[in-house]
Amino acid sequence: MIKLLLILCGFLPFKNADQMAKYINTVREYQNEMVAFKHIPDNIQYCKSPHKTAHERGGDCEDLATLAQYVLEKNGYYTQLYRCFGRDVNHIVCDFQRGDVNGIISNTNVYYNISIGEYITKYRYDAYKPYTTNWEDYE
Repeated sequence: MIKLLLILCGFLPFKNADQMAKYINTVREYQNEMVAFKHIPDNIQYCKSPHKTAHERGGDCEDLATLAQYVLEKNGYYTQLYRCFGRDVNHIVCDFQRGDVNGIISNTNVYYNISIGEYITKYRYDAYKPYTTNWEDYE
């Protein structure tokens, strides 16, 4: 738990996005929001804080993208979350850049040298738009 707190506070930096994604992979278990948060009404979109996602060791794509964004920014990356729209699915990803290194993190997968436009084309989404989370720690 101490290592987790040091990472979340930016005291244990990652050398690259692969290391960060491997960290998220150890933290995460994908949890469908409707199953994981039965106590929250269906019409409310819930986003956990990065700390809560790490502590609970899981979350949905929005929670995992928010965790990736938080940790990447603590390690000097520029980030932007995007909501990708498709016929049957919406998905949140984290776009990142630092110097010549750029890519997309989708859950625990890292895709290097790909723009958000290329990502939605490759994975057959119809559109995308920037996304902002307003995470809170609901109890």
